[in-house]
Amino acid sequence: MLEHLDDCAAWWGGAAREGRQESDRAWKVSIDEIRERGFNLDIKNPHVEAEDWGDPETLLNDLTKAEASVDSLRAELKAILTEALAR
Repeated sequence: MLEHLDDCAAWWGGAAREGRQESDRAWKVSIDEIRERGFNLDIKNPHVEAEDWGDPETLLNDLTKAEASVDSLRAELKAILTEALAR
């Protein structure tokens, strides 16, 4: 039922917490850094590069074009179905 946590449990090292090694999914954070963050533990993975989604204006223009295309196809389908049902 909790198989998705097996890697984490193995990494944890039991009660002694022995054998832990840093990886792309596990890293150390100093107490000083935690204090500086006001004890906020929502710390992003330093091994993951931020995704660049592109320019918002370009994305909105692309979305507008895609929506117009969908509206056109919907109108075409409606016309085809209306004609077919009229027979």
